[in-house]
Amino acid sequence: MRGKLRALGLAALSAYAILSAGAASATVVLDQYSVPETGLISATGVAGDGIGDPVTLAQSFTVGRYGELAAIDVGVVQFLGSPGLGFTFELHNQAAQVLFSQHIDGNAVPGFALGVTDWSQILHVDLSAAHIPSYAGDILTFFMISDTGAQGYPPVYLEQIGNELLQYARGDLFSFAAGGPPIYAPYDGAFRTYVDAVPEPMTWALMIGGLGMIGWRLRRSARPSLR
Repeated sequence: MRGKLRALGLAALSAYAILSAGAASATVVLDQYSVPETGLISATGVAGDGIGDPVTLAQSFTVGRYGELAAIDVGVVQFLGSPGLGFTFELHNQAAQVLFSQHIDGNAVPGFALGVTDWSQILHVDLSAAHIPSYAGDILTFFMISDTGAQGYPPVYLEQIGNELLQYARGDLFSFAAGGPPIYAPYDGAFRTYVDAVPEPMTWALMIGGLGMIGWRLRRSARPSLR
C-alpha cells in the first residue's frame, strides 16, 4: 500500500509538471534579434535602405525555439515630417510559401527623431492570429514590398546605427528589383522575432518516459503476491 501511495504521489507530481509546461506555452519570448528591445536607437546618426518601388528588401533568420511565431518587430521608420509610402510585409518559408501577408499603411510606420526614438518604438507586426508553427532550425524570410505608383517618401529599414553596421549571424539581408536576382548585403537589418514557446521534443520525451515508468511501477505493485 505504501508503494502504491508513493507511486500515485509521483504521478501527481508528473501531471503537475505537464500542466505547468502547458501553461508555460502561453509565454511569448524573444527569439532572434539584431537589435535590443529597449534603449535609445542613436544620438549620432542612422542609415538604411528605403523601401521604394521597384526595390524589395528581405531579411532571413533562423528560428531558435519550438512553438508558434507571435510577432516580428521590424526597424522600419519614417523620418519625421515626411509623408510615407506604404508597403506589404510578407513572411515566407524555405519553399517560398507565403505564411503571412499584411499591408502596412504609410501612416502606421513609426516616425524617427535622432536622440529621441527608442528601440521599443519600432514597427510591430502581430503574427499571433496566423498560428504559424515554429521549429528550431527553420529558416524563414520576411519581405518588405513597396506600394507601386504611390506618392511620398519611402520608409527606411535601419541597417547602420552610428558607425556600426548591424550584424546577425544566422540570416542575410538582401534586395532585388522585380525579375532581378537577389543582391546580398554584408550586413543585416534591424529586427526582433518573438515565439509563443512550448517545451522542446526532448523535454516532452523525458516527461512521457517518466509517466511510463510510473505506470509500470503501479502495474507491478498491483500484482498479488504469493506467500
